[in-house]
Amino acid sequence: MIIKKIGVLDFGIRPTCLSRNEICISAIQEATLVDKLGFSRVWYAEHYGSKLRGWASADMIVALAAAYTSNINVGIAGSLIRYYQPLKVAMDYKLLSRIFPNRIDLGFSKSSASANFDSVFNRFGSDHNEIETSLLIKEKIELSVDLINKVDFDTQEDLLIFPSVENKPFVWNLVSSSKGYEQSLNFGTNCCRTLLHLGAELDPGLNELENYKGKFFKKFGFYPLVNIAIAGSCQNRKSDVSQILEYLKSTSFYSINYDSTILGSPKEVHHQLSVIAEKYGVDEIIFLELGIDDKQRRQSFRNLSRIFELNNINTSK
Repeated sequence: MIIKKIGVLDFGIRPTCLSRNEICISAIQEATLVDKLGFSRVWYAEHYGSKLRGWASADMIVALAAAYTSNINVGIAGSLIRYYQPLKVAMDYKLLSRIFPNRIDLGFSKSSASANFDSVFNRFGSDHNEIETSLLIKEKIELSVDLINKVDFDTQEDLLIFPSVENKPFVWNLVSSSKGYEQSLNFGTNCCRTLLHLGAELDPGLNELENYKGKFFKKFGFYPLVNIAIAGSCQNRKSDVSQILEYLKSTSFYSINYDSTILGSPKEVHHQLSVIAEKYGVDEIIFLELGIDDKQRRQSFRNLSRIFELNNINTSK
């Protein structure tokens, strides 16, 4: 499988001593850079409970990044839908997609916030056990997708969904195993499978992938988008690679599976990512950059763009 697209995943983390405002500015600057370098998309994670991140909710960062870029898809990966009203999520992202046609991605995560935030989110709700919560998330994703696909006015339900169904966002189900392909089929969404999170299944699941794509096409008349999320860095100097490795060994900053990270020279990273794309049957990689400072991060983006010729591949959408 030849890699045709590379996107960027931003956790809002910068290991160097930047303020939260500076991290947000850095994120927007990086979005404009990777847009010019031919990357396919930039996604912003939603995490609560860390003092080290530039943001918790990423919706405003998504809107800002879309406004400062021209071609790249921009989105959230993912919205913690368990806490939100599907109608508001659908209307917000349909509005964004109307302003920035064919450039907005909406990813759904089944994760939760840290305990202190979770209690605040649920203050006006009721506690659910694990099974009830799982069913609630499933129902909320299904309703969100349904509302995104609705036309302006549904005469049967007298329900006004604004903006219109035109220019709706690309909807993604974020999963950590090959079992997520079947779930994505049921939701009627694209699928991003993570290899970078702790506990992620590493079995390729190619049969499940092909089954998902085939059934999806039969049901909807087109194939879903599928990609793999992985962490790493592409550096010219061995000293930079060593510095990043040493830093990762000394911290739990990212809470990711370091055994699956891709760190090395442009030649090494090109080979390793190509092997992963072939192994998992995808042509798009979502890359969480692990560079320690802005200089390393941006060097890595430039290297990835060059070795995969992203500007040549993605000159038109």
